Amino acid sequence: MVRRAILLAVRMPLTPLMIEMRTMKTFLALNCLWIAAPGCGGGSDGDDGCGGGDIETVREYFALARGASWTYDNVDYRATPELETTLEKTIRSDCETVTFDDCVSGEAREHSCYVQETMGGAADAEDANLLYMELNGDGLVRVQQDHLTGAKKTQRETYSPYFMRLVAGPYSQGDLCEFTHERCEYVGDAAPIRSTKRYRHEVVSTDESVTVPSDTYTGVLHIKRTDLGDGKTKDFWYARGVGKIKEEGKLATGMLVSSEALVAFEAGSGGCE
Repeated sequence: MVRRAILLAVRMPLTPLMIEMRTMKTFLALNCLWIAAPGCGGGSDGDDGCGGGDIETVREYFALARGASWTYDNVDYRATPELETTLEKTIRSDCETVTFDDCVSGEAREHSCYVQETMGGAADAEDANLLYMELNGDGLVRVQQDHLTGAKKTQRETYSPYFMRLVAGPYSQGDLCEFTHERCEYVGDAAPIRSTKRYRHEVVSTDESVTVPSDTYTGVLHIKRTDLGDGKTKDFWYARGVGKIKEEGKLATGMLVSSEALVAFEAGSGGCE
């Protein structure tokens, strides 16, 4: 169910104090409800009214199929000199079961996931990250991430309830929504390190034209994700039938610190039903 913040105008003179109170009420309402228009999801079971939209819109903009692969030019602008590397991302499984205890509630959780393997970047050639992603009523979410050195798992992160990757549509320019999760980091046998993360997702555009090394794409979906803790942003561009074709990371000051641009894409087969 899509929830909207509705402001009722009162036909009477407004004193400065009334204006300030009304402004604060509006801010508090919009901090936890949809802003501007339906879309970018819909109702949610307990997190700020986001998600709950059309899951098929996620499939439209993210080629979720076993064997699908993306190759990106990756640039770290903070390095001196700038560090340019290649990232290989592959959906190696589309129905893998992952189980773990929620580090907040302690309850056992089980998810049927798409597993995306990332190789390359500044890491050693044999190191990898495994992202465990699931489609639910809110969109495509990350429930766990494993960091591997060679074949050995050296670090694991879980998210309660989840880390939103791509919120479900339909999408309209200007849509905003927010998600909060607990990030739980496990290193060795040590107790998990917990941190609370809150992000705002904004639909910047639904019809951009974007050129990257692989091709020029039209009708591109542009999503901006803002970390409400430190103000850092990431912009993502998604092309229909492909997935992410471009990404830019910036500091709160607007300084560009990282980027990814699609070099090659191969479609996969199958799908988790």
